[in-house]
Amino acid sequence: RRTRFTRVEVLSRLLKDWAPGEEDTAYNDEVLTAPLRGALARLQSAPRPPGWRRGDSEDLHALQADATTRVQVMLEYEKKELARDILFLSGIYTKVEGCIVGGKDLVEPEMLTAGEAKRRCYSIPGCKGFCFQHEPHHCFSDPEPRNADGVPMILQIHFRDSVEVSGLGCTSWLYTDGETALLALMRQQHEEKFCKWSEPLATP
Repeated sequence: RRTRFTRVEVLSRLLKDWAPGEEDTAYNDEVLTAPLRGALARLQSAPRPPGWRRGDSEDLHALQADATTRVQVMLEYEKKELARDILFLSGIYTKVEGCIVGGKDLVEPEMLTAGEAKRRCYSIPGCKGFCFQHEPHHCFSDPEPRNADGVPMILQIHFRDSVEVSGLGCTSWLYTDGETALLALMRQQHEEKFCKWSEPLATP
């Protein structure tokens, strides 16, 4: 029930008619998705039933029905709905090696961390990704470049309107908007759940 109320609150903020200037702080991916991420984390951390082991269903939990009763429940639907809401509001980034060479810079290059650049890209109309040159010692698998003290590095970020990537010595993050990403996810989930049943039976 609390999860449903959270989703209703987020939807009301999304659809509300904000006064000029208010929308910048009321409608952005962090403000809207933070309650959803919190709700999803609470579901994921709900107690497990007695005897549950790693490898059992990650969606099986034990909830307190009353002072003396605990019931086993499957929270797959609730978790998926929250994950879909978050994906729709925030979109998804794909990290690739190389520089975005097509298109043009949408704004002047900015000095930001990679995490800040993700939030900035989301707010720039037409932005399809950003790229930056990395240091020779930078490990591509690291989620965000950091200095020797573990602090996220300030980088010169180029925001572009293309997903054409080429070359070496750069890292690019390509952005897929939430609607496109959600449709792709739902198509994948539908195929995983139903298409296997529609395969023709082998003839003897």
